[in-house]
Amino acid sequence: MQKILVIAPHPDDEVLGCGGTIAKYVSQGDEVSLCIATRGYTPDWPKAFLKNKLKETQKANKILGVKKIYRLNFPTVKLDTIPQKRINDALSSIVNAAKPSIAYIPHAGDLNRDHRILFEASLVALRPSVRSLKKILSYEVLSETEWGQYLGPFIPNAYVDISKTLPQKL
Repeated sequence: MQKILVIAPHPDDEVLGCGGTIAKYVSQGDEVSLCIATRGYTPDWPKAFLKNKLKETQKANKILGVKKIYRLNFPTVKLDTIPQKRINDALSSIVNAAKPSIAYIPHAGDLNRDHRILFEASLVALRPSVRSLKKILSYEVLSETEWGQYLGPFIPNAYVDISKTLPQKL
């Protein structure tokens, strides 16, 4: 059994980016954990929306088979206001708890600043001192990643056949 950790800047990035892959790992008997780095807040989002988003995230990840969800609860679209060391340390504590053999992280060239900051923090948290780690893969989040082409396009070199788990992702 492998331990997989998916690191997502926002709730739903994990489903959009690698939901079918998550379901495939689970179907093979692997253990998948998720770290969601941010949360919405009022007044930018209505309370009803935030409550519903939490329910949707829990339901979606139950469908995919995610075993554990870690939440860092940093404010959405404001990671650039948090000291990088604080983000690095918080994410490192999740990595230490999850002990992943494979980690999925956002793409470095994503337009969304939260995604780029979390990419950098992920590399710090997943540095070679994490003995269990065998592989780090970046994932694409459509509607964000493709708009960041000037930062470096997403050019995948690993593919996962999710034809059997696509219905779960959808």
